[in-house]
Amino acid sequence: MKRIFSHIARITKSLTNWTNIPKTFVMLAVASALLAQLGSLQGGLAPTEQALPTVRDAAATIQNNPWQAPYTIVQLLVAAIMPTGGETVSRLPSVLIATLTLSLVFYVLNKWHGARAGYIAVLLIGTSAWFLHVARLATPLIVSLLFVVSVLAISTMLHSKLAHAKQIYLLAAALALSIYVPGGVLALLVVLVLEQQKVRQFVQLHWKHYVGSVAFFSLLVAPVVRAMYLEPAQALRILGIHQDAALMQWAEKLQAGLTAVFVGGSIDPSLGIVGLPLISVFTFVMFVAGISMYAGHFRARRTRILAALMLVTITLSGLPYEMLHVSIVLPIIAIIAVSGILYLLHKWLTIFPKNPLARGFGFGVMYAVLLTAVAYNATNYFVAWPSNEQTKQTFTRQL
Repeated sequence: MKRIFSHIARITKSLTNWTNIPKTFVMLAVASALLAQLGSLQGGLAPTEQALPTVRDAAATIQNNPWQAPYTIVQLLVAAIMPTGGETVSRLPSVLIATLTLSLVFYVLNKWHGARAGYIAVLLIGTSAWFLHVARLATPLIVSLLFVVSVLAISTMLHSKLAHAKQIYLLAAALALSIYVPGGVLALLVVLVLEQQKVRQFVQLHWKHYVGSVAFFSLLVAPVVRAMYLEPAQALRILGIHQDAALMQWAEKLQAGLTAVFVGGSIDPSLGIVGLPLISVFTFVMFVAGISMYAGHFRARRTRILAALMLVTITLSGLPYEMLHVSIVLPIIAIIAVSGILYLLHKWLTIFPKNPLARGFGFGVMYAVLLTAVAYNATNYFVAWPSNEQTKQTFTRQL
């Protein structure tokens, strides 16, 4: 017990250290955005939440609908700790998966551009209205976002000089997650093909863990293997093939989704304000800046990885599956936007490399604009969206 209190004291001292104030602010801001009024903001449940089995029914769900197993397992963990139920408890599994997603975002951006980039990315994504719509809703949509970021994390891990042998289990977990996301295998395979040399080196270096990782993968996908054994046609889901899908339906959903992201249009009221774009003007401008940066380095590994993931996720967003929505593209857009922020800051600092006032002004403007974007997103999600008439009509049922 004494050691626990000592550890808590060290964490508290670290968080209250003035040099760690920006980090503390990011963590508190994101935690508040994810948890504030979690069960009461909308005044009820959306139809998509009503269709999902409750936390208490999660155990039977793995057998009845094994494709939602990753989300259902988190539901079971929440049920074991908080068996009371209610709207807040029903949405906690999504919040926990969202927290893991943001952790992977930090890992990727920290490895790419340093800790500052990681915190900026966590703040920008974690407080974005589009992310909160998915992260605070009791649906498995958040799993698809976790998958996209995990693919980037795996690619980053393969290039890490401190890659640990046990990280091969993370590779197995990402591969298993790709099985549960319709068409996710295609996204992961594209990246693994681009990284085939690193994958080969990594597996050869850690071959002693091969049997264990295969067993771990087999355990994770066991519910899906059983489902495909009972109904072989379900195997098409892994490749993103839908028996009732038509090319025109895919094109219409894709067009509607991309319009909703950049321009605004028809969208499920539980996932945004109808008529408003999902991303803010700031994110869009920084996304364009990031595209400009990567266009100047089109042969770079990261450019090819991001471009491939962007194309695959855009394609998958048009498929008629409940786990696929245009929000699957947004983590890539946001990460490119963060790169755009750093690119513009870098350009400014190269103009004034030794002028402390100019450097301070550049950082000050960047942080001010970033905080303005955070405030806009908070207003969008916590004020404008719940007050919207279509939102009120969507969230009606109580648990």
